[in-house]
Amino acid sequence: MESSVNSFTLSKYERLSKKTELNLVFSESRSFVIFPFKFLFVPSNEQYTSILFTVPKRSFKKAVDRNAIKRQLKDIYRQNKIQKNVLVAVIYLSKEKLPFNLLKNKLILGLKRLSNDI
Repeated sequence: MESSVNSFTLSKYERLSKKTELNLVFSESRSFVIFPFKFLFVPSNEQYTSILFTVPKRSFKKAVDRNAIKRQLKDIYRQNKIQKNVLVAVIYLSKEKLPFNLLKNKLILGLKRLSNDI
């Protein structure tokens, strides 16, 4: 895919959504935890990073709460992208909403570790 003019966007191709890729990430991935996130990742043949953010329904019953957290995570990622060929799933582990600054620091820390592990 060609890179977008604005690097601060999260394009369709940067979102992990293909069923085959999802199955690959959740079955054959390596992982690490930086609380409140669990990172699952698999090297990819594509020229870009595809990412998925998930917040369990078990922890947050209301879709409004789950979507708000995912929106914050996408915003943080959008501003701090990694340039690797990898498929990534980020699972939110905390049972409560955490402050934005804490989420930002931990997600950036996890993305840096991910860059080093690939």
